[in-house]
Amino acid sequence: MKNYLVFILLWIFSKIDKLLASKEEKKLFRKCTLRVNAYIDEECKKLHIKKPLVVIGLISNPTTRGECIREGHVIRIDPLKGDEYLTTLRHELRHVWQWTYREDIIRWTHENIERNDDDSYRYNPVEIDARHYAEFHDDNGIMDIPVAVLEKMNENGKLTQKLKALLTVSLDNSDV
Repeated sequence: MKNYLVFILLWIFSKIDKLLASKEEKKLFRKCTLRVNAYIDEECKKLHIKKPLVVIGLISNPTTRGECIREGHVIRIDPLKGDEYLTTLRHELRHVWQWTYREDIIRWTHENIERNDDDSYRYNPVEIDARHYAEFHDDNGIMDIPVAVLEKMNENGKLTQKLKALLTVSLDNSDV
């Protein structure tokens, strides 16, 4: 019942966003909705996940283009923050995949990695994986790392260092 109410509230807020939007903003909402709807089924099949509820609407955080909430059951995309809707959708769908197949890593990172600066977001294994998938459409293997290994690297103070190295290698090989 609780999830159902959240879905209804998100849907209502997205409708209010669209009602208050300017004519240009309404065009962006429609364009984003059409592109997302045309793409999402294929991407969900590729990831072997259930199709989440996708809400096209405003997100108050100025740097956030999309978000995956309700443990992967809802994706929000803000079309006023750029026209990279499909990249944002792939990023957020990867989070749905993570909730479906690697909830242990998501819960561990939420409990053990501070979210107080850009580095903690940039080098979070969950975010590295989602960014990589969104850009390259494939798996980089980071979600195959057992939580015990992440814990050990974190205890030794080497987690961020190792993830920075992985990200650097990934970026260096991106033009291959």
